[in-house]
Amino acid sequence: MGIIYEALHSDLQRSVALKVLHPQFSENISFLERFQREARAMARLDHKNIIRVFDVLEDHKTHYIVMEFFPRVS
Repeated sequence: MGIIYEALHSDLQRSVALKVLHPQFSENISFLERFQREARAMARLDHKNIIRVFDVLEDHKTHYIVMEFFPRVS
């Protein structure tokens, strides 16, 4: 459904994770609704072991979720 990138939040000067919806799904209303439902469901959860959602945005038909970044443990 999407790909996750590490990014720098320029205003907050901290790393965040961006989950970007694949372009082939950005015109599909059912996928957009599913993507937004996922973000709302994640945002309602509050637990130390769950990644927090900061925002859901669209920029030039690119849809993404801004989340807390958690470094991968090898």
